[in-house]
Amino acid sequence: LDGKALEFDSFIEPIRSRYSGYPLENCHRGNVAFFEFQSNFKLVLDNWADNYHLFAVHPALDQTMANEDRKSLENVGPHAFCRYGFIGDSDTGIELTRGDVALPRAEGMSEAYQRSGGLGTIFPNIGLFASPTCFLFINMRPLAVDKCP
Repeated sequence: LDGKALEFDSFIEPIRSRYSGYPLENCHRGNVAFFEFQSNFKLVLDNWADNYHLFAVHPALDQTMANEDRKSLENVGPHAFCRYGFIGDSDTGIELTRGDVALPRAEGMSEAYQRSGGLGTIFPNIGLFASPTCFLFINMRPLAVDKCP
């Protein structure tokens, strides 16, 4: 609006580059969910992006992640990214089955996404979360000073 914004292609290039190995064209919308939080939306999105709370809050998930592959937030222009790797058997990285049912994977996924995941942000309120089994679009919409869905 002020005439100082980057051209859209320049603005979105870091996002395109980070997710170039994820076959979005082979994905489909599986679900839409709405949640309301009594929180600042930046804290909710930051919860997806950090690696430091996993050991205490999500110990089972923490055990599937390789410490050397955890990357905290990295700022690239107006965007921020984090990345983490999964450990497990050599084909899947983590156990993606429950009984005889396996979680689906998109065809054509790059090797990097077979064993890792991460979040990218389009500030101030949009997150793109990629993992071996899903791609999430997270849109935080503040409702009021003290509410955020």
